[in-house]
Amino acid sequence: AEGATHVGTFDNNHRAAFTLAEGATHVSMSNNNHHAAFTLAEVLITLGIIGVVAALTIPSLIYKYQTAVLESQFKKQYSQLSQALMMMYRDKGVALTPKNLPRYAFSDYFKSYFNVIKDCGNVNINTKGCITYSPSEDNVYNMTLYKSYTGSSINFGFMDDGALILKDGTTLMFEQGSQAEVVGYFLIGIDVNGFMKGPNRFGHDVFVFKVDASGNLMRTKDTMVREICDKNSTSDLNGYGCAIYALTQKDYFKNLPKT
Repeated sequence: AEGATHVGTFDNNHRAAFTLAEGATHVSMSNNNHHAAFTLAEVLITLGIIGVVAALTIPSLIYKYQTAVLESQFKKQYSQLSQALMMMYRDKGVALTPKNLPRYAFSDYFKSYFNVIKDCGNVNINTKGCITYSPSEDNVYNMTLYKSYTGSSINFGFMDDGALILKDGTTLMFEQGSQAEVVGYFLIGIDVNGFMKGPNRFGHDVFVFKVDASGNLMRTKDTMVREICDKNSTSDLNGYGCAIYALTQKDYFKNLPKT
């Protein structure tokens, strides 16, 4: 620049251009490459804090995400189930009651309204790729695959009269035998994400509905399914009555028991 007599440069092979103020005769350039840095202790403390925060928040976020997915799946499957039942009632032209359909035939008629990849028939010990109970179990009344609303033993005896595996993995289960004949209506259970995927707990991803004579999914209280959906209950039917609450309580899925 005009009037300049000396320009100092960094010694790191990089040149910097400066315009000297009027009357300046020298610019001093520093080659100091030292910068402020965290000590190892400070880094470890910071990482520790991040770890604690993550440990406290990540499980909660995962749980919220999982329950949100279950809620979405439940609503979707409930809608599809309702539509299929209405079409079946329309096509059959008779009331959908045990006295109007042969024993164990309800699921045979019903499956034509879905993309079924496997008809498992009645729940038993030998059917591969289907809901079964293990050789160490006495029967379906105390099976280990499914659990109650609170994670204890569930009585699966009201859902053992047939099972359909759909293409998307959804599992439909039926009470269409002697118990249905006694009470006068069929029961349908739906595992909204399939029996191969957890949590496999009634009231979480498994919901039970009654089918009335007109093909509607009944949501009223009933003595057969006991309307048990209680965080404090030890009943082996706890969870059979959760569908009505999942449909009517806004925060139902946000308040599922975690144990």
